[in-house]
Amino acid sequence: MKTKIAILSLLLGYSALMQAQWDTDSTHSAGVFGYAGASGSKLVFSNGTEWNVFDAVTGLHTYGNFTIGRNMIQVVSGNGKVLFAGGKYGYFADPQYTKNVNVYNSVTNAWSTWNLATAREVGGAATLGGKAVFAGGTGRTDIAGPVNMYNKVDIFDLATGMRTSAKLSKARSNIASAAAGNKIVFAGGWYWDMMYNVVPANNVDIYDITTGVWTKTTLSKKRDNITAAVVGDKLIFAGGFGPAGAVTNVDIYNTTTNTWSVTSLPAADYGMRSITIGNEVFFIAGLQGIPGTIYRYNALSGTWSSITMPASLLNASLSQVDGRLILAGGTIPGTNTYSDAVQIFDPTTNTWSSELLSQPRTSISALTYTNIAYFVGGNFAYGYPSPVTTKRVDIFTAPFKISIGESTPSTTWTALIYPNPVSSYLHIQISEDADFPMTLMITDQSGNTVINSVITDNEPTIDIGNLPAGIYFITCIDPNARIITQKVIKQ
Repeated sequence: MKTKIAILSLLLGYSALMQAQWDTDSTHSAGVFGYAGASGSKLVFSNGTEWNVFDAVTGLHTYGNFTIGRNMIQVVSGNGKVLFAGGKYGYFADPQYTKNVNVYNSVTNAWSTWNLATAREVGGAATLGGKAVFAGGTGRTDIAGPVNMYNKVDIFDLATGMRTSAKLSKARSNIASAAAGNKIVFAGGWYWDMMYNVVPANNVDIYDITTGVWTKTTLSKKRDNITAAVVGDKLIFAGGFGPAGAVTNVDIYNTTTNTWSVTSLPAADYGMRSITIGNEVFFIAGLQGIPGTIYRYNALSGTWSSITMPASLLNASLSQVDGRLILAGGTIPGTNTYSDAVQIFDPTTNTWSSELLSQPRTSISALTYTNIAYFVGGNFAYGYPSPVTTKRVDIFTAPFKISIGESTPSTTWTALIYPNPVSSYLHIQISEDADFPMTLMITDQSGNTVINSVITDNEPTIDIGNLPAGIYFITCIDPNARIITQKVIKQ
């Protein structure tokens, strides 16, 4: 394994030089690994045929093949498992579909196969509270038959693999899916009319995992290619492509109050990508946006702003490490050349820094475990009709940020977080010298924010009963940017 050392400058109230370490590894075969999911320290990447599992703690790498090689796979993670569900294969003009759900168990490091009730390219998927839900989609019952649009829903118990069924209010595909609290929401998408024209939908189906009850409502505007994001108990459905083109509409569902609100993107766009850091969501400009633009939404204030990447690159990977947004590689606009740039944005200081990949490339797949980011595969060189792909894996170990704000209070507050381990309710005792309001973030081992809320008193209680068992990081941030973080084990 080749190693190189880089220097990363972080501005956190003062300038500090800290070391960031880079290692390289490789996948078994070269390719674009567009299907990826994480469970704990196990990061799983697939090109639709081959899978590669990297253990970020031990460095162990294993690989193999799916039961059926295909594309258009839905990937979800939960309860120690990563599921690769459905998809299609064969000739473009005469596709075939599969029921296969390839399941990776991160505890046993073993693979198994479950099955959907109907072979199809799944329309939308999400996991919550020990359940994986695969909704809608397109498929066919036999090789010679027509391609059908489905309202079918498959619900798997992640512990047992047992499958139950439900139905969407309308058959459709390309559905935006998100989950928080005890609700999974499937919003928008498209369907065919009687002439097989693609028609955007405004249908919303809400599944309550506690009661098993489905309810329905509608979005503010019909559209598909919506970008979904989660901030605390809010599910955000941003942009999309409607009957008249790209829209600015953003529908926000509060899973606690069961209420909806509507806001607007700074510019109409669709096909965006998003990532949540703290109480903010960052949307990377999509198919109609200006390249290099990032729409930034603050869920606490309800405000939007825009920031610009230092280098405007297309198809850069999107991930986050320790509260920093990372964009790796990409295509230089207007050219057939690729970049080795790693652009890092720190939301707490509104500053950019940079690193370099060991190899310039685009269409990279990225996953994170705590402060370790994996940048896997991609297109290495332009070629016609197909680009040249690579096996390269760059592994970035970022230094944890030093939590010092510009105006440091004269007293240092403390927080007691208990019990640990915890099964349901987490109690926090914050010292009297603390300043409020505080931001509370709970992140999993992959760096994903699973709970985000505001603390306004010294003894808050947080319900984490719906979170899967595992290791989590509890972070409290006061108004002066002072941070306390503690690791807890959820039983």
